[in-house]
Amino acid sequence: MINTYDTLIVIPARKGSQRVKNKNIRKINGKPLIWYTIKDALNVKIKCKIIVSTDCPVVKHIANKNGIETINRPAKLANSKTSMLDVLKDIIFKFEKENIHPKNVILLQPTSP
Repeated sequence: MINTYDTLIVIPARKGSQRVKNKNIRKINGKPLIWYTIKDALNVKIKCKIIVSTDCPVVKHIANKNGIETINRPAKLANSKTSMLDVLKDIIFKFEKENIHPKNVILLQPTSP
């Protein structure tokens, strides 16, 4: 049996940042920046699966606390030179290994809520 989600929402949030330290978990109006992206993803009105790709334990905690599944981002994909396309390919490959085939992929970046 093939598992299908109409839409896969990917929120990429690596630990390191060159210009703004801890940018994804920095608080704005008392909430971590990534919280706003998670909140928006949870408000999507279509059948979807939401995934946060991260190497940051704090981001994992925030995602899990809000009922969002996380995927551990490998170190080779957690640096400033990594393309977002490579991150998305990694996630989609992991899903395909589990026989899950989303029809659509939406990328929600926490740094541009």
